[in-house]
Amino acid sequence: MRGRVLSETLITWEPTVRGTEGSPPLLLDVSLNSLVSGERCRGGNKGVQMEQHKFCQDYDGYCDLCTCDPPFLLSEDTFPPGFPMKENIPITIVTANNPHHLYRLLKNLRWVAGAGQTEVVVVVDGPHEETIRLTRLFGHRVIVHTPQGVPGENTRTNSNIAFALHTALSLWPAADKVILLEDDLLLAPDLLRYFHQTAWLLDTDSSLSFVGAFGQNSYPTTAACLDTVLRVEMYPQYGWMTSRRWVEHILPLWVPQGAGRQELL
Repeated sequence: MRGRVLSETLITWEPTVRGTEGSPPLLLDVSLNSLVSGERCRGGNKGVQMEQHKFCQDYDGYCDLCTCDPPFLLSEDTFPPGFPMKENIPITIVTANNPHHLYRLLKNLRWVAGAGQTEVVVVVDGPHEETIRLTRLFGHRVIVHTPQGVPGENTRTNSNIAFALHTALSLWPAADKVILLEDDLLLAPDLLRYFHQTAWLLDTDSSLSFVGAFGQNSYPTTAACLDTVLRVEMYPQYGWMTSRRWVEHILPLWVPQGAGRQELL
């Protein structure tokens, strides 16, 4: 690819015996004009669109959210048709300071069948203004979690997930289950159908901890049959659904602050 050079920088260092270990960081400072002009995009000054314009004046990198030809209008009802749901299963999304991945997920969620019927809360690990404003543009509830732990430990991730589970079930006390999504996922259009079709398993089998939508065992030898759900022994990750019963049982036993699994040995 060729384009205009925006900035150049160079660092030099003495290589160590083990290669580039210990090299200084490369710092690049560039000031760019926003892609959004001073004029309003189509839609005028109405409601969410005004807030969308203000957001795009402050932050770049959101592609169709911040373009004027044509913009992705959050005020439009873009949800696909829903489907009958026997129970309310809210979604809690865990994130921190990764707003561009979160934007992709929130936009992706609007294409999932049943999303328009499903309540969502986004739990942000720390007071990251860009992430908070982006979530509110989409009309979702946002809760800020006070970060725990120190850099280099997995306490921050563990505590944010625990807080997200507790938050969702506290916000919706009548809900018996909750879906947890991480902010960098790409969602299948039938994700919510899958969770609602498998929710009864958590009601009938008390030995099940969760239903996972991410399969590390999705190989041709183990996932060749599209109408078969496999039972495995592994920890929940990325995108999964669990029950209030399991959350209330596991939170008092949650991974303690520190380096992680070895703390339990």
